[in-house]
Amino acid sequence: MKATELLKRQRRCVRALFSRVEVGELEALRELSRVLVAQLAVERELFYPAVMHLAQNEVLESWDNHSLALKALSRALAARRRGKTFRSRVEVLKGVVLNLHAAEEHGLFARVESNVPDERLESLGQEMEERFFQQLRRLWEKDYTPPARRRRTTELTRIARVQRRSRPPSPESLQHWPRVA
Repeated sequence: MKATELLKRQRRCVRALFSRVEVGELEALRELSRVLVAQLAVERELFYPAVMHLAQNEVLESWDNHSLALKALSRALAARRRGKTFRSRVEVLKGVVLNLHAAEEHGLFARVESNVPDERLESLGQEMEERFFQQLRRLWEKDYTPPARRRRTTELTRIARVQRRSRPPSPESLQHWPRVA
């Protein structure tokens, strides 16, 4: 699949997730955040460097809009689900992301499809798809892997550790070391 077609397909998925978030599905925002972060990372790491020579200004503008989208996403994730700010933050996120998508699909994608050979777009698309699923897997594992259990340390265990460290070596252990005369 061509790189531009892959991005268009992923963007349809993002729009569907936005509609699920607006309906009020609790897990939809978390899923949207994973897909959006993975998609934006793949664009920044693979797609933009490959097409920078064709439209440098458009790519740099898109790069800046990615920063705005990530900031809006973090604000939406930080808002309380039942709070008044949640809906407005999701709307801001949706506006930023959809404007970014529209600008790229109408300007940058047309230029890329007309100037980059189909074989290159196919190989880039395959590479982007693999990287996208790697990112999704990493983000999913980060969300669902329970944190490592921390040992509780009390004052008594701290004292015992200090005493163990400050203990002089036993005579048996000193016998194994050669004596220096």
